[in-house]
Amino acid sequence: VSDGNESIIIMLATAFMVIPFIVFAPFSGYLAKTLKKRKFVVILKTAELIICLISVLGFYFQSIYVVLFAMFLMGLQSTFFSPMKFALVRDIGGEAKSSVGTGTVEMTTFLGVLLGTFLAGILTDLQTFKLIFISVSFFSISILGLLNALMIKADEPKGLTLNIIPFNFLTFLIRRIKWSTKNDSGLNFFVLGLS
Repeated sequence: VSDGNESIIIMLATAFMVIPFIVFAPFSGYLAKTLKKRKFVVILKTAELIICLISVLGFYFQSIYVVLFAMFLMGLQSTFFSPMKFALVRDIGGEAKSSVGTGTVEMTTFLGVLLGTFLAGILTDLQTFKLIFISVSFFSISILGLLNALMIKADEPKGLTLNIIPFNFLTFLIRRIKWSTKNDSGLNFFVLGLS
């Protein structure tokens, strides 16, 4: 990366991580309602290992394009993983423990974000064996996540059969706003406030 382009690269990296959440979030919620969640979580955690490999190759060959592509894939994986993990909380702990479980998932997720940011700062400042430490960090965290996913025991209900598949996030958003306005007008203000 040449001097002066760092801010553009950071902006693109952030965009590639966030855009999948905007575009694919409705579809990921649909999948959380229709698929076996534990099985799909294992698939997503396996995909994370492949994404780590792509990231490491990007760092090794010093290709910003490969790294940005890996970041997009990680954003996509996270988009599909997010509703699955929250839906699994109820399947594991039941209705009575879903609030505590959801709060714990939120807490540990953001703790992971903070620790990851801290670790990234340390790894960036390394002068020797930087790629080795990055690779070991990526794969250790991913393998640990996959092993934990394999140990999930959940009493999952049968997947729903939904007639409308939300491929287009814009039409989905418009349809939800119209539905909420007609059936529960306070819901739109609630969602807007949370957002």
